[in-house]
Amino acid sequence: MKHNLLAALLLTFLFLPSFAQLNCDYIDPICQKARELMNQGQYDKALKGLKIAKSAPGIRNCSDAYKIDNMIPQIQKKQAFSASQQSYLACPDSNHPHLIDLGLPSGTKWACCNVGATCPEDYGNYYAWGETMAKNTYDWSTYKWCRGEFSTLTKYCTQSSYGIVDNKTVLDLSDDAACANWGDSWRMPTLAQFLELLYKSIHVWTTVNGVSGRKFTGPNGASIFLPAAGWCYEADLYSCGTGGYYWSSMPFELGPSNACLLNFYHGYAICNDQGRRCGHSVRPVAAIEVHP
Repeated sequence: MKHNLLAALLLTFLFLPSFAQLNCDYIDPICQKARELMNQGQYDKALKGLKIAKSAPGIRNCSDAYKIDNMIPQIQKKQAFSASQQSYLACPDSNHPHLIDLGLPSGTKWACCNVGATCPEDYGNYYAWGETMAKNTYDWSTYKWCRGEFSTLTKYCTQSSYGIVDNKTVLDLSDDAACANWGDSWRMPTLAQFLELLYKSIHVWTTVNGVSGRKFTGPNGASIFLPAAGWCYEADLYSCGTGGYYWSSMPFELGPSNACLLNFYHGYAICNDQGRRCGHSVRPVAAIEVHP
């Protein structure tokens, strides 16, 4: 009998007739079904079912009713994340940024433009590594995570000769220029993601609307354009129009006063490192979802 009632419950959860017979025994099956619907991408159906179940007289005052309350924001968060991850083979309109799916083996999706930019060929802003705001002067005296010199680091330091050791090698989201400026669904790329972009795509020096840079075309034929925005040191801009400098989220293993980046000019594109004090471009990638 109970099995039949459970089967009937799951049907009513799907088609939403009266929930008058629901009681505390069915809270766990309701949450399980909601999770199944969530994992299938049926977010609205899961949320509607939970909200109706929550209002049922036989459930409203149950001690376990909090389980339903906890499920609702989890589903809402995943629904919002899913909406933010819609990707394209090319920008569908001028409302940038868009996520571009290059068909890379890892599934990494790249933003169509830089942080601070209004279109793919716009240079955007320049950021010191681990900082989230553009500024007028880029040197150790203005760098957030040191006390005026490269050997006085106060964060992201793995060697005592460079400052206070905290052994942090992953950027906090509050220090990630992509996440801080564009929101939780964006991240600065890892070194591995830049290496994949270099070795799993075809890239050429080209010009878009009069702006020089490098075009990366993925296995599926989709492409992104990274403008040669140059880099900032002190109050000056260098290599503008001739070179691209794009921060990764990774500090340099052999010397934590530097961080890893993608660097390109007309004749080459490589991953190397440069001092964290310098101002470079940031090209975000889609965040990898952490399931609740």
